[in-house]
Amino acid sequence: MRLIGVVLATLALTWTTLVRADAASDFAELRRGALPVRFAFLGFAPDGTAYVRSITCGETGATYCLVQLISAGPTGVVHTTTLLDVHDFYCGDGYEPAQCEPLLHERASFLGRERRALAALPTLTSAAPLPEAARACGSLADGPTTLRVRGGPRDANEHDVVLEIVRASGAARTLVTLSRAETASGRIAAAYLTPDAASVVLVVTMSSRSGEWSDVTQQVVRIDLAHARAIADAP
Repeated sequence: MRLIGVVLATLALTWTTLVRADAASDFAELRRGALPVRFAFLGFAPDGTAYVRSITCGETGATYCLVQLISAGPTGVVHTTTLLDVHDFYCGDGYEPAQCEPLLHERASFLGRERRALAALPTLTSAAPLPEAARACGSLADGPTTLRVRGGPRDANEHDVVLEIVRASGAARTLVTLSRAETASGRIAAAYLTPDAASVVLVVTMSSRSGEWSDVTQQVVRIDLAHARAIADAP
């Protein structure tokens, strides 16, 4: 079994989860000129596959909005379905109707893609985020372990951004490299325990700054807990 599956595609930024999948409401929000950024953890399928719906909109020189449905399977295999990918649209007060046209042109396709994608989902079991995402891997003989994101501009000479498991003694082992961009940094936004309690699904917020613009994305990482503890416990 693969230990970790990582979504390297852009996912939605959020500081709290919003359990909702509603393309019509999202479109109305965009039409008013808002640029929402959030994700919804939709739940687990009977086989343990996790489903996340994301919306991330912003401006990095030009406006953009990306909506995706992400599945992360039991072996770490990840599939991404894009529901909306639109750029260079300007809506709301102060803009001419023609400037919003790139978004308006996508409305029917967006609603249709989401309707079909959600209809095709298996029966899902909802799950609340763990109260302490960093403690998702539990304890070893010497005490609790901690998950952390390290590297990037916060740590001198550590440009790779990695997800680590840290023992109570302070000894750390890398589980996965999240980014090799020198301007990137990250943090664990949420963690969800699978129904069989064998794995944890993490949503990691990544940010990368270029000049005055900041590009924020999400990665989803699925960790087999027994294997992660074994890595931490290895001599």
